[in-house]
Amino acid sequence: MKCPVYHAVACLSGLVFSTGLVFAGTQEILKNGNFAQVLHGWQVNPVLIAQPPFVAAENAIDLAPWLGMSEFGQGVLVSQPVNVPLEAGDLLTVGLDVRRTSAFWPLDGRTAAVSLEMIDSDGQRQVERVLHVSNEELIDTAYGRFTATYTVPGDRVRLVGFSIENAGDGHLFVRNASLLAPRESGPLPQLAGVAPAAVAYGQTLTLNGSAFGTAPGRVLVGGCSDGVQIESWSDTQVRISLGDPSIGGTVVIEREGVRTWQSRFVRLTSPYFTLTLKPVSLMMGHGGGDAVETLPGRAADLAVFVRFFNGYAPPDGLHLSGSDAMILSGMAAGMSFHENPVRGAGGSILRVETAGWQPGLHTVSVTASDGHGRTRTAEAVVWVRDLATFAWNLQSGDPLDGAHFTSQGEVSIYAAGADAEDEPVWIYPFADAIEVTSSNPAVIEVYHEAGLFGGYSLLVHDSGSATITTVFPDSSSVPVNVSATIPASPRISGSGFTHPIMTNFPGEATEENRNTFFFSATDTFTQVSVGWNSDLAGGGFGGIGANRTWHFYAGETLHPGNYLVSGGGYVGGVLLRTSRILRVVNDPLTGLLHGQVADFTGGSHGHGTYGRIEFYDADTGELVYTDEVFGGDGFGGYTLSRIPPGSYKIFWAGDIWAEDSPTQWYPNADNFAAARVVEIAAGSGVEGIDFLFVPSPAPPSAPRITSVPVADRATGSFSISFEAEDNVEYALQKSLTMGDNTWVTVATTYAWGGEATLEDPTYTEEKAFYRVVRLP
Repeated sequence: MKCPVYHAVACLSGLVFSTGLVFAGTQEILKNGNFAQVLHGWQVNPVLIAQPPFVAAENAIDLAPWLGMSEFGQGVLVSQPVNVPLEAGDLLTVGLDVRRTSAFWPLDGRTAAVSLEMIDSDGQRQVERVLHVSNEELIDTAYGRFTATYTVPGDRVRLVGFSIENAGDGHLFVRNASLLAPRESGPLPQLAGVAPAAVAYGQTLTLNGSAFGTAPGRVLVGGCSDGVQIESWSDTQVRISLGDPSIGGTVVIEREGVRTWQSRFVRLTSPYFTLTLKPVSLMMGHGGGDAVETLPGRAADLAVFVRFFNGYAPPDGLHLSGSDAMILSGMAAGMSFHENPVRGAGGSILRVETAGWQPGLHTVSVTASDGHGRTRTAEAVVWVRDLATFAWNLQSGDPLDGAHFTSQGEVSIYAAGADAEDEPVWIYPFADAIEVTSSNPAVIEVYHEAGLFGGYSLLVHDSGSATITTVFPDSSSVPVNVSATIPASPRISGSGFTHPIMTNFPGEATEENRNTFFFSATDTFTQVSVGWNSDLAGGGFGGIGANRTWHFYAGETLHPGNYLVSGGGYVGGVLLRTSRILRVVNDPLTGLLHGQVADFTGGSHGHGTYGRIEFYDADTGELVYTDEVFGGDGFGGYTLSRIPPGSYKIFWAGDIWAEDSPTQWYPNADNFAAARVVEIAAGSGVEGIDFLFVPSPAPPSAPRITSVPVADRATGSFSISFEAEDNVEYALQKSLTMGDNTWVTVATTYAWGGEATLEDPTYTEEKAFYRVVRLP
């Protein structure tokens, strides 16, 4: 369940308010489909509630890939409830005006989408995507009209929702949403107010509004009806009480499947805890960040988070696996936890093996009990992608299969995959489970660069042919054939390393640590150069004529892995290059550490792993060793090497560039005494040292206005000054109605404490409302 975000509001001037109309006798169902009243009548995805995706200059919704919802900002942005009785064979028509924001957006594929939500004859909610615009049809930056029709099947009895989604990688504007149906919409329940704003378990909550109906429906609090007890129900008022496991949050009334859209909240004051499943990294997220993508046969990792509220304090910590305070059920074969007791906000990694799973969406459910009758259930979706098509391409866009090379050196290639619906499948997050090999590496070799967005290359060494085979986690494979014809002269006649495998022990301590990259040509080099993509300390060039060398050592931060070193120069006026793979292994006198970091506090999550890890002697508490993580593997994982053997307690000291970066002792501990001892041995590694961070619950706060706001309609300006927090971003938002979701951001500022000022340079309205919002 998601907690609401509260904002500070400074209201000025009078109130002008009007609602959208349901046009009797016509087929148009949507209210405010042209966004003339901003987002009045529309529900904004809670992730975006502080920064609604409305663009005033376009009078449109911004489908932006950086909205922070998931991997590319995908998911439902805005939705609207409707109430249309359906019959089998009814024809529904949806439409959108769509344009790209520039000539460079969007990417290939499909982005803008419309989905309809319906109730079936069994009372279940069904969602159908009925429009998904092909980006290829957006030929310029002018708006184009896109429509689609949907024929209602026999088991759908009511249309209850219309959603606009970003379902692709592009950046678009959409406006003039339309929904045509054979009969008009019925009444929509309206939730006007909730009182009181905060309750404890057992206390009564009064919900006022209209069109609730006389027969009891459902009330959702925080996204579900668990713990919600209906005390009374009328057309204008519903009274409920909350009990465990309710955690408070957004209040929604549902009548015959139709839900209220107004943003109304209730805060719970009783002690409670929550359980949440999320992808370890947003780079692996889908559909609003609540699903994790994987390929058939590849394990999916989910972060399992526990948070404590209002003084909830388990005596010995909650154990996510084991038999102490918390027991997890619903775990099928192939699901396992890292054993991490939770004494503060934190959690564990749940690994789900997908061997034998069919492509599609699979729900993973975990139920937790604290041993005292309180239970929590959390779900997440594992999306097993179906690779219906897969191919390697050259940078030119030509297929790799059948490619013929006539020069030595590195050739970049990229993977293109799609599912059965021709939706792109991004290959690079799954590189850990994909094996790409060459049948003849002496002729053409395969190199994969580790790290975030690590690419693939072919290293062309000699004349001949090779088969490049890609093997997927389910053991299926795709072979492609390539060949090369290299001129006899001029050419690189040989290249390699004195030590093709070297340790990462830094400096010039031993002769074994000193390494040499050599390359020779059929004639004299007139100019030479060397390039490398790792922390190698260059020791200078050697050799003369056609034989050249480059001496180097391991740098201070060199980690185990495969690295590329390239060399060459001009021979007879022709530039020749050669690239070779250097394998680095960990110093055998030291140890390795590997784990994952899931940070939902707004830090590095989804953009690699950044931080500092400190190793303290388990007996004396003395700091023995420190290493920094820059980028990790790009998907939540990290590996540290060259760790001195010993018994340690391990501390995540956070992002070295952020003062408010979260910290944690392993596992989920807030002090040295509670931390677990980790043994590091020479020549071996330790797995599963995970750190998980969630935002600390904070009470609602509002910036203090420091002076009377200044409004001057004659000059068209409005300004407001307030007391700002340090390292916080604020937005000035304006509304002409002060209705739900009608606020438009007119200015933002990043504050560093003290007094801050926000100005609206376009204050020309007769009446307007302003509010200052603290952005998350």
